[in-house]
This record gives sequence, structure tokens and C-alpha cells, in this order.
Amino acid sequence: MTLKRTLLASTIFMTMFAISASANASSISNTIATFANPSGGSEAPLFAVNFSNGAAGSITGGWQNDGLTLKIPAGNTSYDNVHFTMDVLTYNYPMGGNNSSTGGSIEFTASGNTPGANENDVLLVVSFESLYLGMFETGLHAQTLYGHDVTFSGNDLNPLGDLTNEQFGFAFTNINKEFDVNGSVTSYTATASFDSSAVVPEPATVLLLSSGFLAFVSRRKKTLAPASK
Repeated sequence: MTLKRTLLASTIFMTMFAISASANASSISNTIATFANPSGGSEAPLFAVNFSNGAAGSITGGWQNDGLTLKIPAGNTSYDNVHFTMDVLTYNYPMGGNNSSTGGSIEFTASGNTPGANENDVLLVVSFESLYLGMFETGLHAQTLYGHDVTFSGNDLNPLGDLTNEQFGFAFTNINKEFDVNGSVTSYTATASFDSSAVVPEPATVLLLSSGFLAFVSRRKKTLAPASK
């Protein structure tokens, strides 16, 4: 009896371990949405960063022109001439390092020139608890603006279920700086490209978990069934 219990416990452990390992192996990183830089140069920026107020700064962002193609590979869709707006954010400003902002959201909507959608249709919403601004180095090096505790929502994403605790980032280019009389940078504008991703289980994972558990229960019932008299 002791040996049977030991073997049964080992079977339980190995079965659950195998299911867990398979589930982890079947989780893949999907690109949720992306767009290339729609601007022709620094004269048409997507973002403005201001840190002239000492310890606090602000970040504003948006695009209201044609030229932005929003691709949503997760939903196998693409939209041309999309607009986006972002909540005005405040952030802490210790010079250098990363700077955390307040939470907010970014909303992508169809314009009057977006084929296959009505004007002002909401295509994608990206909500976040905070953004981190990668401070620039010397010269006009590109910077990053990336989100933490991110949630994606939109009709094209419904098949993927709950998309929370994900990530996204903007890569800044065409940075145009403003200086004060002492030569210190007080603000800058930038164009940007966008990329976002989420770790999503493959559809086969759910089936694997279900079939593996049912097989385990079936074996367990046979093991515990009393012998026929």
C-alpha cells in the first residue's frame, strides 16, 4: 500500500509538472499593435516633453494628421490614416535615469480618411499605470517612452481575452530641443514609432491542460478502484 501511494504521488507530481511545462512552453509573445513613424520630420512631432518646472515635468502626445498606419497583428487587421490622443502626463524629474509618470491611456481612432471604419471609431485603447521616460544622452540620440502595467482593449483583440500587465514602447526620433539662457535643455519635441506586445497562451494550451487533467483523473480512478471480488 505504501508503495502504491508513493507511485501515485509520483504520478500526480509528474503529470502536473508535465502540464505546467507544456503550458509555459506554449505561451508566446504576440505583437499586439505597431505603427511606423508617420511624420516626415521634426516639424510634425508626435510628443512634447517639458521639464522646465524643476522637479516635475509633463508629457503630451498625439497625432491628428493622415499617414499613420496602425497594424494590429493580434487581430490580423490594419487601419490607414489613424489618429491618436494621449492623456497629458506629469512625471518626476531627477536629471538622468528613468522618470516615472502618472497613469493614463492612449486612444487610437479612425479618421474620416480611414477605409473600412467610421470616423471616430475607437480602434484600440492602451491603458497604463505609469510611463517611464528614458532620458537622452548626448547629441540627438533616440529615446524611449515605455509603459508599465499595461492593458490593451479593442474589438480586434476580443479573441485573445484579457490582456493585462503587458508592455509597449515608443521610440523617439527627430528630437528637437529647446534651451534656456544658461544652455540647459528645458523641453523637446519628437516624432516616434510604436510597438506593443503581450504574452498570450496558444489555443492548444487550453486543450492540453484539459486533456492532461482528464487523463490524470481517469488514471487516478482506475488506481483507486477496489479490486473485483
